[in-house]
Amino acid sequence: MHALVDAVAKVVEDHRRRARPLAVWRDGKAVWISPSKPARSARRRYLIGPNLMAQNLESIPHKLSTLNFQLSTILTGADQLRNAVNQLQTLLHVV
Repeated sequence: MHALVDAVAKVVEDHRRRARPLAVWRDGKAVWISPSKPARSARRRYLIGPNLMAQNLESIPHKLSTLNFQLSTILTGADQLRNAVNQLQTLLHVV
C-alpha cells in the first residue's frame, strides 16, 4: 500500500515540477488540476490512510466501467451522426 501512495506522490510532484496539469477523479468524473494549484490537495486525497486508499482502489473498476459506458455512448452517437451525414450527402448527390 505504501508503494502505491509513494508512486502517486511522485507523479503529483513530477507534474507540478514540469508545470503539467494532473488528471484526477473528483465527484464521479475525471478533472484536470492546474499545475499552478498547490499539489497538496491532490496528494492529501491519496495520503489520508490505507482505509480511504482501499476505498478509492475498490471504486476504480466501477469508475472505469462508467467511463467505458460513456465512451461507448459517445462513439455510438458519432456513428449515428456519421451515418446521417452520409445519407444527406447521398441525397444531395442524387438530386
